[in-house]
Amino acid sequence: SGSDSAKEDAAYALKNLATNDQNRAAIVAAGGVQALQEIAKDGKMLVHRQVAQEALKHFPRESDSAEGGTKLGSDPATKPSTIVSAEKLRGEMRTLESGNEELKAKAAEQLGTWAAVSDENRVAISREGGAEALVALLVTGSDDAKWHAARALRNLANNCEAKEVILKAGGIATLEPVVRHGKGKVKEAADEALKLLSQKQETKSIQATGHGKIAEGGPGDTIPTGEGTRVAMFSARFDGGPIEQKIRKVFQILCARKYDILMVTADAGQSFGDLTTKYLGRLRKENGTMIAVCTKHYGEMTASAYSSHKELKFALDYEKFVTVLPLRVDDTYPPEPPGGPGHAYDKECLARGYILSVFKPSVVFLECREKSEIEIAAQIATVLQRHKVGKDGSS
Repeated sequence: SGSDSAKEDAAYALKNLATNDQNRAAIVAAGGVQALQEIAKDGKMLVHRQVAQEALKHFPRESDSAEGGTKLGSDPATKPSTIVSAEKLRGEMRTLESGNEELKAKAAEQLGTWAAVSDENRVAISREGGAEALVALLVTGSDDAKWHAARALRNLANNCEAKEVILKAGGIATLEPVVRHGKGKVKEAADEALKLLSQKQETKSIQATGHGKIAEGGPGDTIPTGEGTRVAMFSARFDGGPIEQKIRKVFQILCARKYDILMVTADAGQSFGDLTTKYLGRLRKENGTMIAVCTKHYGEMTASAYSSHKELKFALDYEKFVTVLPLRVDDTYPPEPPGGPGHAYDKECLARGYILSVFKPSVVFLECREKSEIEIAAQIATVLQRHKVGKDGSS
């Protein structure tokens, strides 16, 4: 029922979330597979149908059930493997090297789908020469092939070994002109891949040891301790993309330095709404800071009652008690959430009105484009250090 833009965003988000078993179960329970099937079959735009079709590849058993097959995960013995076989991988590699334009595009799409599933697949693809072939396809391929190649490189770059191979193959230098001169979905996909590849290598030394924890002696040790600072909460649109992954690492760094920092986990499931409400309540009660991750569509009105739009409204309603700290992570700033007569939930562009009310010219943002996780965390820490809890425990 959403707008064309909202449908594409939703399909992308479901595809990224579906790489996790627990997320897949939640998507199935919420009727997400049926929604994807409808978009894949009847979507008005080709890009919507393609994204939905790719997302559905993570639900082969559930898709079969629509025609009387077995439900997803009902029989572990028949559950499809998420690790690509060497034979299949080599077959797609041969297609990338010698197939026609259409077949090369399909091969790049398949590599991207495999790369979205697991680190094992990302490593296997890079070791088989897939990264280099995809970089080359960005130069020689059709627009469709370039789109699939850029998306595949984005997925591969989530693994350190594969990322190094892409960098050595000239991935950044090849993607930059595509971002500058490309159009539409090709430009967007290349931009996502480029941003992920451009993240500074300092992040490789971040060794996560669990939720909100980082190994001793990591780069975060240069950030002052957050003991005594007021509570803060990350507000963002969760889509599983590179920005979310980056901000979650920032969250881990700040937690490790003992900042009272809040962020709903990606696998919160049904408790997502309860946690959001609880965290917002703490911000109001303790005069906390809402850290707004300002992607282009931040604050969009959606079907969810617990979205960045709700958090934006909360910040405006309680502006005397809640400090807003914007993070500029996108070239578009302030955010420009979709709206208008064709929008399913925001026909009067209310979201943009809330954006202008909260992100006033006097509200200073933190520049986070082209910054590493450590640099972003350090900037946030500097601001939070100005807001201390009183000696008597008051805020």
